[in-house]
Amino acid sequence: MRSLHRGFTLLELLLVIGLLCLLIAVAVPDFKPVLHEADLEQSVRVLEVDLGWARAAARAAKTRVCVRFDERGYSVYREVDGVQEELRRREWPGAVALESLNPPLGGDVFGFDEQGRPISAGGSELTQEIAITVGISGSSRAQVKVKPYTGRVEVVYP
Repeated sequence: MRSLHRGFTLLELLLVIGLLCLLIAVAVPDFKPVLHEADLEQSVRVLEVDLGWARAAARAAKTRVCVRFDERGYSVYREVDGVQEELRRREWPGAVALESLNPPLGGDVFGFDEQGRPISAGGSELTQEIAITVGISGSSRAQVKVKPYTGRVEVVYP
């Protein structure tokens, strides 16, 4: 009598799984650029929200709120009796970095006064638009702009 047991051997299953893995490895494109673009988009949106929040915090507390940029990210702080109180700290993810801050501001710092208007680190009102360029080296970039007089924040993809 013939056996009615049908199925695949372990060797056959391993061979099929190995071939599938090989096909997937060849077929799947490199996702790093896509991930970097997502990091840039997220960083720009978070910066936009944080600047709007800093402006609103300055107006609500009737105090000056400043933003300081560095190579790793930025921090939002206010000065109370000469002491800086950090309100938020953000780090740039992965390949994202600050490319430029125009006009050049002393110490890469600017802020918002009690009415939410953009000011320099020294406290004088800024009459030029502030353009914060964030990007991925050799690839995409975006600008977060702060309008003079009003402090309105917007994102531009050049």
